[in-house]
Amino acid sequence: MRARLEEATRKIIAEIERDGSVTAFGHTYRPNSLRNDSPLAGLCHGAVARLIEECSDLDFTVLSFEISREKLFEGGRHTIARVGEYDIDPTIGQYIPGAKTIYESHETYPLTIVAGSLKEISGRRFITGQE
Repeated sequence: MRARLEEATRKIIAEIERDGSVTAFGHTYRPNSLRNDSPLAGLCHGAVARLIEECSDLDFTVLSFEISREKLFEGGRHTIARVGEYDIDPTIGQYIPGAKTIYESHETYPLTIVAGSLKEISGRRFITGQE
């Protein structure tokens, strides 16, 4: 499964870098960040939606959270995906250039999450608004 997630993530990043946007489920997501000049900035929501579309047979949970003030950029929410023992962050490169995009449960995810800000929803609800 990891190899499949890595390939899907590479495709998503390539699409963002090529087009400046990402399309998932017929919707084109455009950057919503003016504070970061990374091509990945402001596209975490769309990148996660695209990952869910690309691997639609997997049971994803979507994690949304605020990043601690001690990191490069503050404010707003960041979105990543979880499936099984993997946390997948297709747009982490906007904060840490060159960072890997998949973390196993025993590894430390490099962004510090603001206490009390973490929200989890099912991948289905994230996409459709329904359980």
